Amino acid sequence: MLINMITFLLGIIMPILGFARQELKIMPTTYPIYYPLKYMTEGIHQVDVLISTPADPHHHEIKPKDLVKLKQADYVFLIGLEKWERQIERQVNKAKLVPLYKDIDLIKFRGIPDPHVWVSPRTYLALVTNIYNALINIDKQNEHIYKARFEQYINELKALDNGYKSTLAKCKTKVIVTTHLSASYLARDYNLEAAGFRGLHAEEEPKPSQLKKLIDVLKTKKVSAIFIEPGQDKKVAEKIAKEVNAQVLVLNTSLYPEKPNDDYFSIMKRNLESLKKGLQCQ
Repeated sequence: MLINMITFLLGIIMPILGFARQELKIMPTTYPIYYPLKYMTEGIHQVDVLISTPADPHHHEIKPKDLVKLKQADYVFLIGLEKWERQIERQVNKAKLVPLYKDIDLIKFRGIPDPHVWVSPRTYLALVTNIYNALINIDKQNEHIYKARFEQYINELKALDNGYKSTLAKCKTKVIVTTHLSASYLARDYNLEAAGFRGLHAEEEPKPSQLKKLIDVLKTKKVSAIFIEPGQDKKVAEKIAKEVNAQVLVLNTSLYPEKPNDDYFSIMKRNLESLKKGLQCQ
């Protein structure tokens, strides 16, 4: 991938040219923040992701070892919309915190902002832009490097957006059904519908009456696929898929790296293939 090759070459060239810099410890809380941040700061700063397990990040509880890492970091990049982020905001020096939700066209579900902005390449553009702007505010000295990498990242992101747009415009089924309500931005940006067995947070267990109503809707809309998400219980999805005669496919909405060298683009391209198959796109 071109973006990885550029990262590799810059990592070699910059030390040779003698760019003076002070290495910072930057901690993004989740993978959607980690991928572009790591790319833009490669060879300049140390970047480590806080939540590195396949479990759904909505379930995450801040542990003492997490607080140690967060307090040792020079900066903590977070979306700023999750419940567990409130604990970080209470216990970590606010000067270190970089919330990234501002200036993003957020969807609200029962009055609660939906944090899944990264599941749509189009909305993710705004998040990546916020990450870049935060970086140049923190480290003005290396702005020229961040700018070049940011532009390359955005160009590839726009190409991915075009791929999603052209593919998802020709689908027989228009409903993306996931194990929790995580595809609302994807649905909004590409003229589809989103449904979930649970709400915005996967720990919200659905009531039997809610599942029955959902099954009736899925049958009416002739849904052909149920998308399960890594790190979440498959039992309900498999049961409903059997009820509505649908296949079960994977949609990685947490962006957890399932393969070596996975990044945002490799994961989202697999997601698009899964959507293409599940929604019966031409």
